[in-house]
Amino acid sequence: MARTVEDVVLFQNVIQGQHHKDPISLPSTAVPADLGDVRGLKVAYALTLGDYVVEPEIAANTQRFADVLADAGADVTEVTVPVVAKMVFETLLAHFDRNLTEYVDTACRDDGDYERLMPYTRHIVELCREAGSRISPLQGITREAEIQAAVLQVFESHDALICPTVGAYGYLADDSYLDGIETNGHRFHHYLETALTPVFNIASRHPVLNVPSGLAPNGVPTGVQVVARPYDDVTAFRVGAAAERALGIWMNPEWRPNI
Repeated sequence: MARTVEDVVLFQNVIQGQHHKDPISLPSTAVPADLGDVRGLKVAYALTLGDYVVEPEIAANTQRFADVLADAGADVTEVTVPVVAKMVFETLLAHFDRNLTEYVDTACRDDGDYERLMPYTRHIVELCREAGSRISPLQGITREAEIQAAVLQVFESHDALICPTVGAYGYLADDSYLDGIETNGHRFHHYLETALTPVFNIASRHPVLNVPSGLAPNGVPTGVQVVARPYDDVTAFRVGAAAERALGIWMNPEWRPNI
């Protein structure tokens, strides 16, 4: 969204708040410009979530991210988050089947041409339709509740959680990955199975700030998700800003590509 946490705070304060056209929008809770430090904050970190596969350098960068927060005064503890990657992905697909596939079907029926869709779009629609045929709406809601409960366990004793954003070293822009993707010696049917973000697409009441954690061996930035308690945006920004100050990596002009 921006080059610095400060600028993301500015953006957040512009777009947040209730709107009469959005019945689930929340009241205004502006994020302060001065976020303070993280001394005394209880931060959990996980080098992966459940059985998600993460490349070694991504895990190492996540560990370093946790270490600088500890050096900044946070009470940092390693935790496990008991989610099963395959279950999360199938639950996400079944959820999208109840809206995405019908939307695409309607749009293409009006246009009469599925071929105009990108190959990866057709692929994900097929996967959603298949998952929706196996997982009923009630089963889907039950699975979503289980995933949300697994995340909430962490926040019984912590203010924030940090974990990798994506387990792979990035995706090629011109590759649809119709034949899958390999990450750290494991082969996955769909490239989104290497992303840890679907956990928080489901546990979506938790605000998540994605910030860089370093560079992968191929030069692509790696990232961590800074997750806070439901609706506690300020803590997510507070942790992200502290790491930004300590690491300083993306504040360095050499970090940014020449455009």
